[in-house]
Amino acid sequence: MWGLPFFSKNNNTAAKNNSGADGVTLIALRNVTKSYATPAGEFQALKGIGLEIASGEFVAVIGKSGSGKSTLSNMITGIDRPTAGEVMVAATPVHKLSEGRTAEWRGRNVGVVFQFFQLLPTLTVLENILLPMDFCNMYSTRERKVRAYHLLEQVEMTDHADKLPTALSGGQQQRVAIADTGSLQLATARRPHAQQSGALHLPPVARVGGACQCRLAR
Repeated sequence: MWGLPFFSKNNNTAAKNNSGADGVTLIALRNVTKSYATPAGEFQALKGIGLEIASGEFVAVIGKSGSGKSTLSNMITGIDRPTAGEVMVAATPVHKLSEGRTAEWRGRNVGVVFQFFQLLPTLTVLENILLPMDFCNMYSTRERKVRAYHLLEQVEMTDHADKLPTALSGGQQQRVAIADTGSLQLATARRPHAQQSGALHLPPVARVGGACQCRLAR
């Protein structure tokens, strides 16, 4: 279990200048605690976490296995709920949303690039990008396709739009998963360096990942 030292801001001036943050707080965690019941007793994954991330900022969470990195990401994205404390994303109190409202909010605002990408194997690359927009009824039918191709262009994957994920390399699948977050406010990535040695390009307004140059949190 890691407490507040797990998340400490890097006050290096050069780092801040590289972040591209506009100073508007997008993510705010206030005294967040998460506990799990285990056969051995209560396990505290997070204790008293306080954190602010500005719009446009890149943040990397670094720590050993079991230190609470995934739990913290789950709090921010609404995948899990805190035992205590507040989670605010773009002024939305995520910790107060019902399960249904959380799913709707996450579908419209949050992209998660999982370690193993979670692309649907029976859908083409293009269809994987279109699916979240279809589910959330975002944009017109024509605009969805235009946006999908634009997102694939950003990660240099337009030539693979009609391929199934199984026809792609691990790095290419990661690019598609990243493109899938491109029209949303927030993107989080689990171990984004694991499959691709090049730079991680996350297009949304704020990013929380592990291949960043501006702020590292231990």
